[in-house]
Amino acid sequence: MKPFKVPVYRIQLLKTADFTINRPSLDSEIDLCRFLAEYLEGVDREHLVAVAVDARFRVIGVNTVAIGSLRHVSYGMADLFKMAILLNASGLTVGNNHPSGDPSPTQDDLDQFRKFREAGRLLGITVHDSLVIGEKKGYSIFKNCMIDFS
Repeated sequence: MKPFKVPVYRIQLLKTADFTINRPSLDSEIDLCRFLAEYLEGVDREHLVAVAVDARFRVIGVNTVAIGSLRHVSYGMADLFKMAILLNASGLTVGNNHPSGDPSPTQDDLDQFRKFREAGRLLGITVHDSLVIGEKKGYSIFKNCMIDFS
């Protein structure tokens, strides 16, 4: 029998840029909404973003997971957690914008949050919240409340 060569891979995380924030931790929904609004400023389509944190809730990375259309963004659950796994993050917050400016969550936003939490639980990565970003307001799905961050 002829020997079979098994490919050997090195998995690597590549930092592509820096995004400046005023402090190392974003420990409130208002801070996270402001950060996401600034990060997503000027985008014209819906984006899904993951913000990874360490055990002390310090931001260790942000990743645009997917870019969609005006009303929807498609992605795989593995794509959402890839950065968090590679960074050894203890948790993450998920954010998506609504280009209409209205941060009211859709039924899909609510359903996806439940899936995020369950997938995170299985992976040992806490999904702290899912924030919907609109015009000067956000919505915390975890706390079920509107957030004015103007």
